[in-house]
Amino acid sequence: MKELSGRARLSLLLSAALLAGCLGKSEQDLIVSGKQLSGKGDLNAALIEFKNALQQNPNSAEARFLLGKALFDKGDYGTAIIELRKAQQLKYSPTELVPLLARASLEVIAPARLIEEFSSQVLDTVAANADLRTSVARAHSRAGDLDKAKTLLQTVLKDSPQFSPALLAKARLESAADPSASLVIIDQVLAREPKNIEAWLLQADIKLFSQRDVAGATQAYQHVLSLQQDHVLARSALYSIAQLNKDQKAAQQQLDQLKKSHPTHPQTRFLQAQQAYQGGDLKTAKEILLQLMSRGGETGRILQLAGTIEAQNGSLLQAETYLSKSLQQAPDLLDARRLLAQVQLRTGQAQKALTTLKPGLQEGSTDAAMLSLAAQAHLQNGDPKASEALFKQAARLDPKDSKVRTALALNRLAKGESAQAIDELSNIASADERDTSADIALVSAHMARRQVDAALRAIDALEKKIPDKPLPEEMRGRIHLLRNDTNAARKSFETALARDPKYFPAAAALASLDLQARQPQAALKRYETLLAADPDNMRATLAVAELRAQTGAPKEQVSQLLEKAIKQAPAEPGPRLLLIAHQLASQDIKTALATAQAANTAVPNHPEILDALGRAQLEGGDYNQAINTFNKLALLQPKQARPLVRLADAQIVAKQMDNAIHSLKKAVEISPDLLIAQKNLIALLRQTKKFPAALEQARAYQGRHPKDPLGFSYEGDIQFDLKRWDAAASAYREGLKRNGPELLATRLHASLMRAQKRAEADQFVHTWLNDHPKDRQMRTYLGDVAALGGDFAGAESRYREALALDRKDSLALNNLAYAMLRQGKPGAAKVAEEAASLSPNSPAVLDTWATALAAEKELPKALEKARKAHELAPDTPLFQLTLAKILIQNGDKTQARTHLEKLRSLGDIFSNEQEVLQLLKQL
Repeated sequence: MKELSGRARLSLLLSAALLAGCLGKSEQDLIVSGKQLSGKGDLNAALIEFKNALQQNPNSAEARFLLGKALFDKGDYGTAIIELRKAQQLKYSPTELVPLLARASLEVIAPARLIEEFSSQVLDTVAANADLRTSVARAHSRAGDLDKAKTLLQTVLKDSPQFSPALLAKARLESAADPSASLVIIDQVLAREPKNIEAWLLQADIKLFSQRDVAGATQAYQHVLSLQQDHVLARSALYSIAQLNKDQKAAQQQLDQLKKSHPTHPQTRFLQAQQAYQGGDLKTAKEILLQLMSRGGETGRILQLAGTIEAQNGSLLQAETYLSKSLQQAPDLLDARRLLAQVQLRTGQAQKALTTLKPGLQEGSTDAAMLSLAAQAHLQNGDPKASEALFKQAARLDPKDSKVRTALALNRLAKGESAQAIDELSNIASADERDTSADIALVSAHMARRQVDAALRAIDALEKKIPDKPLPEEMRGRIHLLRNDTNAARKSFETALARDPKYFPAAAALASLDLQARQPQAALKRYETLLAADPDNMRATLAVAELRAQTGAPKEQVSQLLEKAIKQAPAEPGPRLLLIAHQLASQDIKTALATAQAANTAVPNHPEILDALGRAQLEGGDYNQAINTFNKLALLQPKQARPLVRLADAQIVAKQMDNAIHSLKKAVEISPDLLIAQKNLIALLRQTKKFPAALEQARAYQGRHPKDPLGFSYEGDIQFDLKRWDAAASAYREGLKRNGPELLATRLHASLMRAQKRAEADQFVHTWLNDHPKDRQMRTYLGDVAALGGDFAGAESRYREALALDRKDSLALNNLAYAMLRQGKPGAAKVAEEAASLSPNSPAVLDTWATALAAEKELPKALEKARKAHELAPDTPLFQLTLAKILIQNGDKTQARTHLEKLRSLGDIFSNEQEVLQLLKQL
């Protein structure tokens, strides 16, 4: 190696010296320095030291843990969890790490997940176990299980009576019922630990939310900042207080400080989203929230705001998803609970709304808004009595609330007290110069009663309150439609659209009028014009896609429009579901599966998307994946039976019969009246010859529905399978007594015939046809019975009776042609042709027609029809035999032999094997 010159050596030495000056601290020095800085509250500097230590040794478990702890202390819980998980992988002491990881997780993940991961862990020290159990107790509290939370905290405080986190958790838990007592507990903690930031924060929260002591809360939050100047939660709370006081300048100062100290912190970004939402910039707010959620920041409040925005945008399914998840994370978010109930009411899910509201409607509830929503749910459920009681309770709590008074009036309207209700709505509408809910309800009430002039007067009054809005003119248009005055309706809808070119209801109404006038292109133009004004309007894009499909546009063009709608609203499941359905209908199974998988990634755990994914997997032949998907759907909707029916369908195709029976039994237990579940279960039990279990199901159905013929139909079919002819006949008779379908009459006759009771069967048919002269099904059935018995003349007579009632019955025509053929009567080909005109792609009809044509020596045409029948059903040997026989008749023995050899290979599986062998001998 060449020796360095003196100058070069000097340069190298200087560089080394400079490096030593900059990076002279060892890993351990950096860790010690970071700890000291943390102790002084200088977390930013501490973070730098811990990161430098990790640059020297990325596998330092201690540095990784301390970095996570510093991030936790700064309030950056999501990033803290990442670092703590890495420290866990590096085998850092669980005694120190696990309690901190649980505390961080409490701020980020769903309570149920925290409970699942940490509730069974036991650590080495009393202090560590107390810390961990306190976090688990708080998770139970957030999940709504207050009794479990109290029990856990009592256990912790029994072992560690002075453990501050447990005392603070107890204070938090009891603050709603007794905030003063909670503040006493906090004061005791602060007397021992005056710099306990969590205690100061809790004191501030209780003063703000339980005692409405804004000044006291502000002082406590400011004290937190004196202890840790960059504390995110304290500064966020001060931002919210400034917003509450309508002090935009102070709010902006707090937000600016957060952006400076924590520019990428989830709480900073959340407040920016909140600010954008309050300023009407829903798009920016939504973008920020989607970024936060994509990084795992699905906290209760983030999900609540996301749900609020989706509800405002009209994306109700997505709003419901976000708000439901929000309450899973934070059950005490009352605004989220109210809004979720509103969304569920708007989508017609009254029972779900009541379930949502239940935790907020304990005895003596003073939440007028929640009581009003529960009243609306009861009204939607058809229980006006319960509804009225709740509305009155809400009205007593807030007698000036025009919305509650409006709801009470609507309740009276539902009870038939029309005059009084309309008077009350008129009074509310005229008394409140700003609220429009009573005006809108009044217009709707008049419209429902076709009181057109009164409705128009109410719209005039509404328009004075909102003169520049499109709603009044749109409502006028609806009234003109009631009058059948389409010209006036058009003018009103056009005026509404002129006021707001983005107003979808008016554009949709005009498009509907265009379609009624058979002007689909004009309807298309309506939506395209709206899209020019509002390019991201997903509903308009979907409307264009639907119109394109109806007017015969190529399927690729429809797909492109649906894909555009997905881009406009990526979190909305509707467009994705429509695209999957379109692709499945087009038999583009592979693409449908890819679309469904992408949808499940974009909108995870959405029931309808999981259902579509499972169907696509089933169509694509991936039965095991379909089973997994439907299992997931069933777990997601444990009280719904339909996912289990879907699951059973997949299990049947995968030949997992016992599993399918189990799924269907569970579906029937959940929803005994879901006919598809009951029907499929009994059919599968019959198919697998589990007849006692099938009978048990049929009789259970009879017990639940003694007047329903279906249960007796089920029993009759099972007894028929068991060849218990008298029992089957008895069950079918019971079904017919309960006005069962005509099909039961044919089954009863079949049972009597099998029981060798010919005279009784004939008498039953005679009486039945006299009582039911237009029963075509019985006549067709009797024709089939006669044909099977070789009585083709009798069969012909019955088929002609059936066809006299309905000449468009292709099956009866086909069977008539066959009966005529067997008798050697002319005209069979003409009858078969008539059947084929009604069912041109029915292999059975084509086979009969081919046979009839051959009998009349029209061999070229007979061959054409026989070949088509075989092409349509290549696995049906009977059609192949017909083709072979006509080929022989036409002199084409080589082709005939090819077909007959294939049929011979089937052996005795084919019932006409002997005929095949005989024909081969003759060739």
